[in-house]
Amino acid sequence: MALGLLLVTLVACGSDGGAVTGVVTDVAGDLTSVESFTILTEDGECTFVPAEGLTFHGSPLSHLSSHLVSGDPISVTYDTTDDGSKVATAVHDAG
Repeated sequence: MALGLLLVTLVACGSDGGAVTGVVTDVAGDLTSVESFTILTEDGECTFVPAEGLTFHGSPLSHLSSHLVSGDPISVTYDTTDDGSKVATAVHDAG
């Protein structure tokens, strides 16, 4: 099972998009808008830019800040743009 998670993480932090789980290590923005956020996965850090209108499982995306403090893991589904940016399309609690 751990091998499967590792493979998903390797693919997810690659160039094709996918899904990844990790712990929030940084949130850039303010209480009303998040410009980007970074999570630490088994494969290293991945930084995401939120898609327009993205929520945290129905809550404001600023909820990421509470995960930064608590260390509770999150799951991020994302697409990769032509320039290599990772655009988060869904964010959920991983637990």
